[in-house]
Amino acid sequence: MENISALLGLFGMFAVIAGAIMLTVKSLAARKPLGKKLAIGGAVAFVTGSVIMPDQPKANAKVEPAPIVTPSATPSAEAIVAPDKASPEGERAFLALYRDVLARAAPCDKAVTQLGKTAQGGDPYATYQVAKNGNASCQTAADAMYAMEVPDGLPEAANEELDKALKACRFAYAQRASGLAKAMEIADGNGRPSTLSEMTEMLKDGQTGTLMCVAGFFATASKSGIASKRLA
Repeated sequence: MENISALLGLFGMFAVIAGAIMLTVKSLAARKPLGKKLAIGGAVAFVTGSVIMPDQPKANAKVEPAPIVTPSATPSAEAIVAPDKASPEGERAFLALYRDVLARAAPCDKAVTQLGKTAQGGDPYATYQVAKNGNASCQTAADAMYAMEVPDGLPEAANEELDKALKACRFAYAQRASGLAKAMEIADGNGRPSTLSEMTEMLKDGQTGTLMCVAGFFATASKSGIASKRLA
C-alpha cells in the first residue's frame, strides 16, 4: 500500500506539471496579437540603380537607330521581385510548409494536454497508454520536421529566419517525445526523483521550443512581405 500511495503521489506531482504546461499552451493560443507584433517593423530594403549617361555622338558620325524592344522582351511584373519580398511561388510554398508543421504537431500537442488530464485520474495504466501513444505521435512529428526544408523564393534574411524556426520545431517535438518516454517510465513504476526531473525538463524544453517555432514562422513572414493574418 505504501508503494501505491507513493506512486499516486508522483502522479499528483506529474499532474501539476502537465497542468501547468497545458495552461501555457492555452495562453499561447489566446495570445493572438503575437503575430501582429512580430510582423510590425519588418525590414524594408531599397533597390538603387546607377544612371549612366550615354556618350554624345561626334559631329558627322552616323547615329544608329535604337533597337526596337518587342513586348516579349520586356520582363513581366511577376518576374520582377523586390529582394525583401517573397516570390508568389515562394509565398505559396512557405504557407504550405507552415500548415504542414501545424498538422504534424497537432497529434503530439493533443497528447501532451491529454496526459495531464489522464494523470490526474491516478490510473497508471491509462497514463502509460496515453504517454505511449503521445511519444509515438511526437516522434513522428519530429521525424517529419527533420525532412522539411526552406523553400525557394524567399528573401535571404527570411531564409535564415525560417531555418532557425525549423530547427526550433525539430528540437521541440524531439524533446516532447523524450519527455513522454520518461512519463511512460514513471507510469510503469519508475518513481525516482531523477526520472521525474528529467521528464519535467524535457517537457519544459519542448514547450519553449514550440514558442520559438511559431515565433520564427511569424518573423519569416514579416521578412518576406507576407501578412501575418495569412498564418492564422
